[in-house]
Amino acid sequence: MNRKNKILFSDYTELFITPENRRFADFWKINAVRDFLNSNHTVSEKGIQKYLASIDNSAISKSDIKTELCKLLVKPAAKDAKTNIMPILSEKGKTDVTEFGEYLVVEQSYSPNTARSYQQTMREFFNIFKEFNQTNAVAFKNHSLALGLRPKTLNLRISGLVAYAKWKNINLKIKRVKVPRILECNNVPDKSQMSKFLTFCKSYNFYWYLVFRCLSTTGLRIHELLKLTYDDILSGDTLINGKGGKIRRVFFQKRFIAEIEEYLKNNSHILRSDRFCPKTARGVAQQMQAYAKKADQDKSKFHPHAFRHYFAKMYLAKRPDDLIGLQGLLGHSSLETTAIYLRRSRQEMFDDYTKTVNWE
Repeated sequence: MNRKNKILFSDYTELFITPENRRFADFWKINAVRDFLNSNHTVSEKGIQKYLASIDNSAISKSDIKTELCKLLVKPAAKDAKTNIMPILSEKGKTDVTEFGEYLVVEQSYSPNTARSYQQTMREFFNIFKEFNQTNAVAFKNHSLALGLRPKTLNLRISGLVAYAKWKNINLKIKRVKVPRILECNNVPDKSQMSKFLTFCKSYNFYWYLVFRCLSTTGLRIHELLKLTYDDILSGDTLINGKGGKIRRVFFQKRFIAEIEEYLKNNSHILRSDRFCPKTARGVAQQMQAYAKKADQDKSKFHPHAFRHYFAKMYLAKRPDDLIGLQGLLGHSSLETTAIYLRRSRQEMFDDYTKTVNWE
């Protein structure tokens, strides 16, 4: 190992394998980095790729090794790395991140899941950089790029940086990466599949039938559903504080309201002020998957967000020219996002093609 690589190795262990968080499980990371630095490959993205292609019998997955090796590419912005890097999050940093989370949920009305994600981003940031500024934020973005994160994950990190900068009144200019848009809705149940699913749930468990029916007839996001009370539904419509703090009005079918009234009549211990679905997002998703399996339906088409897609497609089937109306019901800030639902699934396109292209 040459002198330059020895310094890199020393910086790596000081930054990422500190005495405070060192565990036996971390030794493979140290060995992986040492082996790479002892090889003749350059410390760069291309060098890492070539090195990974040259090893075949490693007990550790190449993806995990790549994650560790990419940490060597982290270059703190300040000239004096020793004063710019903070190996572990200080008590002040922990307090800062906690208060940031409270700001997101209480003042900005972010969902707890989003707040936790942004907090995790800032923990990782302050495990590398001591000071939050424009240069370090861009360096953190480049570090995340080097880790090979998916565009959506990377943009989630960037959103966390932007939210933190807003909280601290810091002017931050950082570009998000382009995310390829899939303009299809393939993993969405059709009308027949949804009908069979709901019919089965209604006979098997009336409560979960009501939860799933609420999703399919409102277009609510899962975290929006979890905020509802029975009173919200019985009133016929309610205001929802949705994604990004955007407020919109949600309406409920008369038939669905009648079913809720029937349910409450048979369960007198439930109050109108009680939450309609006092579960977790994961709990709802797991129940949906379980009932899809019992109903002999394709599980890949039955997840909470698929019901939002289903609502949009059914609405446009009834009112194909009312894209603006659907935009308001779904709470989209961009009409372009709503327009995705105009696209047809692969199966729908194939069926239309088969019916139309029948000449010799």
